[in-house]
Amino acid sequence: MRKFDFDYLVIGSGVAGRTAALMAVNSGMKVGVVEAGKWGGESLRNWGIPYLVVSEVARNYDILRKNEKNGIYGSELSYNYPTMMRRKENLLRQRANIKKELEEAGVKCLDGFAHFLDPHKVAVGEVGEVSARKFLIATGSKIKNGKITHVKNVNLLTPSEVLNLERLPKTATVIGGGASGCEIAEYLAKLGVEVSLIEKETTLMPQEDKEIGQTLKEYFELELNVFVINKANVQAVEQTQEIKKVIFSSEGKYKSIRSEAVILATGKQPMVDVGLENAGVKYDESGVKVNSLMRTNIRHIFAAGSVAQNNSTINSLEKSAHEAGVASANMINRGKNLVNYVGMTRGADLALGVASVGLTEKMCKARRIKYKTVNVKTDQTLIGRVRGMSYGFVKIIVDRNKKILGASVVAPQADLVIQEISLAMRTGAKILDLAMTPHAMHDYAEMIKIAARELAQQ
Repeated sequence: MRKFDFDYLVIGSGVAGRTAALMAVNSGMKVGVVEAGKWGGESLRNWGIPYLVVSEVARNYDILRKNEKNGIYGSELSYNYPTMMRRKENLLRQRANIKKELEEAGVKCLDGFAHFLDPHKVAVGEVGEVSARKFLIATGSKIKNGKITHVKNVNLLTPSEVLNLERLPKTATVIGGGASGCEIAEYLAKLGVEVSLIEKETTLMPQEDKEIGQTLKEYFELELNVFVINKANVQAVEQTQEIKKVIFSSEGKYKSIRSEAVILATGKQPMVDVGLENAGVKYDESGVKVNSLMRTNIRHIFAAGSVAQNNSTINSLEKSAHEAGVASANMINRGKNLVNYVGMTRGADLALGVASVGLTEKMCKARRIKYKTVNVKTDQTLIGRVRGMSYGFVKIIVDRNKKILGASVVAPQADLVIQEISLAMRTGAKILDLAMTPHAMHDYAEMIKIAARELAQQ
């Protein structure tokens, strides 16, 4: 029998890679993890923890500045940016030592780029050739530049890089109105940066139903003074001394915006440059092709996280961890566990939260599903009226049998509010079950009860 250096070699140490490695090593396997960059991956170290820290400061600062209606006057209020950065770095050191965690669990950590030489062997930086019986590809994704054809000698920032700036710019242009673009735009605007937000589609967060994008545009423009431009295709970015110029086409005309910083938030592309062709693994620009077992066309090679190509529209840490768990369970036990995305949420981490689950109206129409929907505004609730919340809503979609197909929530703590709908979908509960469930009257979740009652009575 052929001998291998490892039973299971994981390429990538992000959420998917970490989950898979710990599952495998706890089952008694000899496990290795290869990491070419920072241990813990892009999502945790460069965005997840840093964004949680700095966005909290930005939101608190903005609340205090604008709270005169409640008798709080913050006109002289200021924030200390270096202190924010120090706290972020301290928390990163405390919470993100993934390499140490893996090593203490018994995982062998290898630094360097991995490149397949054949289906059972990879070259790893200065480590050299390493063999394994089975593999998990969890290399994640990176920012793509969309269709910007002319970018010469311009320092474009990613959302993650913005969180590491030594000082904030006075003006910034964000290209891309998806979740990460909206998040970084809100963060900067709440700290006083003059922000422009450009999106090529007709609404922000265009993968969701139009009500979300319309509400966000109103929120950004009226609450944060962000200049939102929809239906705009960025053609070029130029730089003169310290000022950058973004040239875009809109309504048949070429226009431009000048700002100190330009941030690229145009989506991500899977990182597949690991010699997959040498292993015979099928892939394309949208990722590594996998089945519902998270297995590639090569039986002993699996893939999980944002590098894996599947039919899911979700891109979250929870999804990555779930896929890695399914892949590892199937690898360890030679099982046939299938991924299950039912009830898995997606959204944007904003002060005015955005969360969705299941199908949108656009998806229902594309699949020719007959459906009904109800939209309840935040000002229909007690808490919404007391807090003067004019933005936001809960929207629930059901089929003819009152089965819940999907939902959207735009409200503070939307990620928590939507969880009961997620659970209902996961367990097969009907809309009447939601309508009959007691809800706190002093919470935005009251919108769910109102919407569910209306749908149950239709």
